[in-house]
Amino acid sequence: MEQSGYQLPDPLITASPEWLSGEPCFTGRRVPVKALFDYVKAGHSLEEFLEAYPSVSKGHAVAVLLPGASDFERWHTREFQLIPPLWSESLASRERG
Repeated sequence: MEQSGYQLPDPLITASPEWLSGEPCFTGRRVPVKALFDYVKAGHSLEEFLEAYPSVSKGHAVAVLLPGASDFERWHTREFQLIPPLWSESLASRERG
């Protein structure tokens, strides 16, 4: 279940001696990152992990699994669409006419 208003933290992973004896955890959550990799390694789906650990958002889990995924998604938003596509119908019609 995706939580509304859950912003991806920076950094995505933290380790603190006060939380789970210093095991790397999802930042802001007492969920070890190892649990996610154990689920994936055992053949479970991401959805199964999220059901077992509802305090972790899907975006947070994906960002941990795929470093750079959040950057990839940013490139597909209007924020980064500064240059129009090189080939479009309007360009094609100008070339024909």
